[in-house]
Amino acid sequence: MKSTDWNTARKITEGSAFNRVAAYVIINPAGDICGTVKIQFPKDGAGRLTAILHEHGSAPQIGTASGYGYDKKSAALSGGVFAGHILIDSGRDWSDQIRDGGFKVYQAC
Repeated sequence: MKSTDWNTARKITEGSAFNRVAAYVIINPAGDICGTVKIQFPKDGAGRLTAILHEHGSAPQIGTASGYGYDKKSAALSGGVFAGHILIDSGRDWSDQIRDGGFKVYQAC
């Protein structure tokens, strides 16, 4: 994952291809929304998946993964930092790694 700017993030999320998406909200222990994850899925199973991780108060981070036969969401988010914790592509789902920090993750769409 790498840092990106808001113009790039908006260009991706407002593009016509962003109709193949999943969105997640991250809730802190106090019950406040403190971050989001947006996933853009490829047209086919082997195409490029794009993920945007945003911890509120920080710049958004973007990552991609291609191919098939593995967890592309966790691979695309690998290297992203949330609440000081670096997400890794270890066979554990990315959302479980965030939950380990005391956060809740809910799929919004």
